[in-house]
Amino acid sequence: MNLEAPIEQLQRMLVELCKKLKVDLDKGGFMTMSSKITGVSHRYFRDNMHGKMVAAKKRGDAFINLSLEKLNEISRYLGYDSFVAFQDSFKLNPYLAYFEGSYYSFIRKNSRSKEVIQSPVKIEKKGPGMRLTLKGEDREFEGDIELKEGCITCLIKSVDESFYHVYKVGKTVKPKVIQGIFSGVSSALDPIGGRCVLVRQESDFETLANSKIVLNKVPVAENSYHQPLWRYFKKNQENNLKIKTPVGFDLDDLMM
Repeated sequence: MNLEAPIEQLQRMLVELCKKLKVDLDKGGFMTMSSKITGVSHRYFRDNMHGKMVAAKKRGDAFINLSLEKLNEISRYLGYDSFVAFQDSFKLNPYLAYFEGSYYSFIRKNSRSKEVIQSPVKIEKKGPGMRLTLKGEDREFEGDIELKEGCITCLIKSVDESFYHVYKVGKTVKPKVIQGIFSGVSSALDPIGGRCVLVRQESDFETLANSKIVLNKVPVAENSYHQPLWRYFKKNQENNLKIKTPVGFDLDDLMM
């Protein structure tokens, strides 16, 4: 089955492929694409997609005729359920694309250990939305982000844990630092919450490492953002929130 596919959408499909595979739109790039995607040859990428798109643009046409089966295969490789799902991604709020990239997440440890936990984070287009991935020391969390009233929100989940994050963004474009709040359940099964900060990085997500900042000593100036973070997270009472330990689950608990 064939369909008339919009050239604008096909162009973005090829751009996403090039970005994912780290190739160019040339013979080598088309060969790499075909080696990763079942049933789509390098000639199909070169001639049926790219070649037809170039010719159609010269004619002023907005659509070209392509195999829906092959477009579905390419879409699935990019993380979409189908080509229709890929098309639905164009309904995504375009403002969310400004947050795509790699970050370090910083959260003060919920204890008196005076440590700030540094975790790699990436925000990327995934299927019809934007996905946030946080790499913890022993597990990975993922969740889709949404834009609500000047804040981006995200419920990130691992196999057995979840945390809700809310970050203030206003109308900024590609912010370097984003302040937010997290909430969840501690290892002691208590509700907890606190401040969290995202700091944009130039390096790829895969090269970022988990680490800790110890707050009982002033950090060296090797990382320009460590000293501001040290000041921001220094006071535990300003950064962490938890409930009083309940005894009988009645009003007397609030009096303790």
